[in-house]
Amino acid sequence: MKIKYKISQKEYIRLMYFLAYRKPIVIVTLLLGFYMIYLDIKIIISGQLNLIPISSILFNIFILLGTFILYPLWYYYKFRKDYQTNKVISSETTSLFKDDIIQDVAESFTVELAWNNIYKIEELKNWFLFYHSKSTYGFCPKRAMTKDQVSELRNMIKINHIKAKLRND
Repeated sequence: MKIKYKISQKEYIRLMYFLAYRKPIVIVTLLLGFYMIYLDIKIIISGQLNLIPISSILFNIFILLGTFILYPLWYYYKFRKDYQTNKVISSETTSLFKDDIIQDVAESFTVELAWNNIYKIEELKNWFLFYHSKSTYGFCPKRAMTKDQVSELRNMIKINHIKAKLRND
């Protein structure tokens, strides 16, 4: 099976945001940020704002700015820079899925990976992620595939007994 695609900067940044914001530390940080907003609103409504030390108010403002403005902006800058500096991500790629290997070919590189060297595969709504280890992965957009190709790839994954989280749609 042959799939040809080019990942846009916008697509890459959206995927990276999705993957970053599902990490437990980021989820906990966001929940704490929302909890702090709740507490701040509760204090303001109860009229007890004048009883809170200014250092606590400034600390809350700093944490909220970091959580909801600085952190997402830093991620955006990082993801954009990663895309712009990594020619592998931004080049037009042809992926060949064969019975024994996966081959990615682009203008500046060719990579062959045997199915048995894949740690796991995760299927997202719009992507397939091919993990080489717990933290490194390659990806392939599903928008470049037909429904039959998606089914065929799922079958290849099952036939090769790869640990996988596949969708049922």
